[in-house]
Amino acid sequence: MDNRTVVFNFDEFVSEPEKVGKALTDLCNNLPLKYEVRGAAALSNRVMFMLQKKRSVGDVVSYIVDEMGALSDSELVGVINGRWQGGFATIAAFPIYESFFGLFEKRTIVEED
Repeated sequence: MDNRTVVFNFDEFVSEPEKVGKALTDLCNNLPLKYEVRGAAALSNRVMFMLQKKRSVGDVVSYIVDEMGALSDSELVGVINGRWQGGFATIAAFPIYESFFGLFEKRTIVEED
C-alpha cells in the first residue's frame, strides 16, 4: 500500500511529544516499504498524519514533535524559520489546548558502503 494514515490523540502530544516523533520515525523507516509524512489534519481531539511511499532513496527521515508554547503569528514564523536554519522542514503546526505543537522533519543522506 502506497498510502497510510496514523492517528494520535492530543493527550499523547501533550504528555509525550518525543514518543510521537519517534513513533512516526519508526513507522516511516522500519516497514518493508519506506514512507514519509506528507500531510496532517488536526481533528477535534486528535491529529491524523498522512504517510506516502517515499519518493527518494538514499536518505532517512526522522521526525520530532516540539511543543512551541502559546505563540503569536510572528513568533510562530520565527520558530519555524529557526527550525529551517537548523536543517528541519516544517511538516505541520497546529494548536492543541493552549499551546502550539509542530512536526519537523530532518533528512539524513545514507552513504552506501
